[in-house]
Amino acid sequence: MEENEQADRLLPYGRTVQTEARLRRRRAISLLLAAIVGAVVALALAFAVLLYGGVADGSQVQEAARRVLPLAFSTAEPQEELPGGGLPIPWPDDDSLDPADDLPADKLFVTAERRGYRDKDFRLVIPVLELDEAVYDGTDTATLNKGACLYEVSQLPGRGNRNVSIAGHRNGVKNGRITEIMFYHLDKVGEGDYLYLCDDEKVFRYLYEYTVTVEEDDWSEIYSKGYSSLTLTTCTPIGVADRRLIVSAALDGVFYKTENFDFIANNTM
Repeated sequence: MEENEQADRLLPYGRTVQTEARLRRRRAISLLLAAIVGAVVALALAFAVLLYGGVADGSQVQEAARRVLPLAFSTAEPQEELPGGGLPIPWPDDDSLDPADDLPADKLFVTAERRGYRDKDFRLVIPVLELDEAVYDGTDTATLNKGACLYEVSQLPGRGNRNVSIAGHRNGVKNGRITEIMFYHLDKVGEGDYLYLCDDEKVFRYLYEYTVTVEEDDWSEIYSKGYSSLTLTTCTPIGVADRRLIVSAALDGVFYKTENFDFIANNTM
């Protein structure tokens, strides 16, 4: 009886103890709901800052979202990333032809695309030889003395019927003695080795195919081959210029260039 009287005791503004308790519960529930709404809004703002403020790229945002909101993004597997951050550039899904696909395979020619090439637009990288050289425009005597040189009849890197043909000296002579220069050890490139051509945006990776020796007037190896290839030529035997050593490689992939791109030397590594 005393408890009921206490519960019915009037508080200021005519409220009873029971009424006050109910009001406190309602306020607590309201505060909890407000806290939940505030947390959701804060999370949404945080994702917006990350996505549009440049703090993290889209993949980081998606990964964070998957952990917190698992239904917000597709669960498809991400595209494979190379060591060093190299992300493959997808091959076209359609059967569209490359502009070079109709080039003849039985003679030499100069394309408009090739005429637009400028010194050092590309670099040649052969990790197994620890070689990283700018590729110069043309194969005249003065240019060949600079390093790797793009044949005037070469195609440029890309998918399709393109043979990127590069010439370079194998040795020099100083004080009557043979010296080692750029392509001195070209014959050491072999099975599983990668060769690369890259500019500021893309990396074209080629996989070794074969090595062959031809006569100095045999130009067939730099004809277009019906697929995307890289052909390196130099003199052989060392110190003699009467024959040509040829290394051929086929395009293996095209990747986005990153600052720390890992130029893997061999496909077994």
